Order: sequence, then structure tokens, then C-alpha cells
Amino acid sequence: MLARRALRSMPIGAWYLRACRVSTAKQFLRASLECLCSLACTTLFFLLYRPKAETRLPCKAAVFSSPRMNAGSPKTEVLMSFDWPQYFDVSRELVDQARNAPAPLQEARLRSSISRAYYALFGQARNYLHKHDRIREILIDPNGQRINIHQFVREQFINRADQDYQEIGQALDRLSEYRNIADYDLNHPVLNNLPFTTQAALRWAREALARLQRLQRN
Repeated sequence: MLARRALRSMPIGAWYLRACRVSTAKQFLRASLECLCSLACTTLFFLLYRPKAETRLPCKAAVFSSPRMNAGSPKTEVLMSFDWPQYFDVSRELVDQARNAPAPLQEARLRSSISRAYYALFGQARNYLHKHDRIREILIDPNGQRINIHQFVREQFINRADQDYQEIGQALDRLSEYRNIADYDLNHPVLNNLPFTTQAALRWAREALARLQRLQRN
């Protein structure tokens, strides 16, 4: 009984069951034509109303080239459109705005100025390593531990024999410490004279950016 119901649900099964009940050739032909019409209608419906495949747009990723790490590989497009020293311009603007600001807002702007000064130098130094020294970021050490990208960039400059590289690395080290204090600490001796601390941070960033610019010209 269940088999007959299953066959009846399909066009060919329905034709087979009807063909078994007919007694004349005319009735057999009529049952066959009805089955073919039903099958054609089912196929046409499927072709017209089947869901369309989802269209995916290509995604373009920003990557860095690494000739040292990928010798012999085809050239990879480098997308570095942001001008990191613009953060230094923002840092100076925040200092100017802090002069006539109320005390709480003045502190917020000076703290932010230190942070932007650090990221101006960090971003430019990182780009320099990629573009001029062709050094790829290795963020996993031989023991499988994740390496901090800020520490990695600092060490690439500090561990060089060239004095300009070392000065840039030391500036990154000092600014990184001040940036962490400005961003996270509520009370710290560095914050006792925040205007003086901010001016020192801007001087380190300005001098280190000038050294980077000289290295780029050489």
C-alpha cells in the first residue's frame, strides 16, 4: 500500500499505476500522454522558478610584499595609503587647543596628543621597514608565542649598528612608554607636569620622523 502511494506521487509512477489498470490500447495511450504532459509541466516549473546562485563580489585585501621572505615569488601589491605623519599634525593641534581649554578637557587633549605623536612615528617606522628594508613582520616566535608588533618594530631599529636607526628605536621606546601612561594610567609621576611631558614627546617624535625622512632619501 505504501509503495503504491509513493509511486502515485511521481509522474512516471502515476503513469505505471494507471497503465496497469487499463484494458485497451486507446486507454493506455491516453494515460501515457497525460503522464508526459505532467512531466513536462514539472520540468518547466523547475527551470523557471529555481533559485539563482548567490553572486559574490571579489574582495581585495591589503598585503605587504616580502622579497626577503618570499624570494622568487611574483611581486605583491602594497597598499599603504595613509600618511602617518599626519598624526603628528593632529598632535600639535591638540596641544594648541589645550591651552585655552578647561582643566579636564586640557588633560584629555594633552594625553591624546602624546598618543598621536607615538602612532605617527610608529606607523612611519613600520612602513619604512616594509618599503626600504623589505622586512616582513614575524609575529610568532620559534616557540609559537605571539610577538607584540610594537616591540617587533622597536627592536628592528634598536638592534641595528646605524646610529640613526638606534635613535629612532630609542624614541619609539620612550614614546611607547609615555603613550601607555597617557592612555591607561590615572596617576603617574610623568603626568604631574603634563604640558612639559607632552612637549618632550612631540620633540622626540619630530626628531625621529626627521631621521626617518633622511634615511628614505639615502
